[in-house]
Amino acid sequence: SALLQDARPLEAHASIAGMLEAAERTGDPALLAEAHDGAGSAHEQTGDLASAREHFAAALAVLADHDLAPLEARCTYNYASTLSSVPLRDEALALLDRVDEFVERRGVRRLLVAARTLRATEMVWAGDLAGAEAVLAPLADLALGGVEEQACAQVRALAAVHAGHSDAGADLDRAGATGGPAWV
Repeated sequence: SALLQDARPLEAHASIAGMLEAAERTGDPALLAEAHDGAGSAHEQTGDLASAREHFAAALAVLADHDLAPLEARCTYNYASTLSSVPLRDEALALLDRVDEFVERRGVRRLLVAARTLRATEMVWAGDLAGAEAVLAPLADLALGGVEEQACAQVRALAAVHAGHSDAGADLDRAGATGGPAWV
């Protein structure tokens, strides 16, 4: 995970087999799901979609028999994000529907903004600007900062550019650039 956060997926690949073996030996479903989720992300970052999908599916299969809602929601979101980057929009949106269920029915609020901004981004790319704004509208009532504020600003900037308002898009992107140097 640390290697992936530091954009070093090739180094992360060297650890995948050992990580999965160690997680399997523990018998802990959360650790095994985390290992598959990390492996899926490593494969995504190197463009191996087939392997990424296998690992994300394996993580969700492990979690299907356990009540680990926050972890299952995160793994589902990560899978959706991967499919979004390809893009496999319909599959990504179906997974986001599952994340929304975790958020609304199970109280996994930590993914609320991430899932909504990813959904809005998919809607913008599909040309549904009004739908994207409707998805983002409830977030306006939340006190956001950092990465969440930046994610909302980026989606709004993307929507403005798609609507033909490049100056408004640039202004929104600048206004939301408080997420830190990596976002800028």
